Amino acid sequence: MEAVDAFFVLWRDRLVESDFRAGSPIVAVAETNEDAPQLARSAAGVVTRRQEALAALFVPD
Repeated sequence: MEAVDAFFVLWRDRLVESDFRAGSPIVAVAETNEDAPQLARSAAGVVTRRQEALAALFVPD
């Protein structure tokens, strides 16, 4: 359990320090393509699906 806690502390700190931009290739694509707003919309969909999938892991059947 200590390893899991340490992992989350590391990522929490990294995310906070980067204003929540570090670590996500999805965000990188969406933010670096201002001429293609459809990428931001697609990225939002990916993030939503990922959040839903992760949340489902924490809810018992």
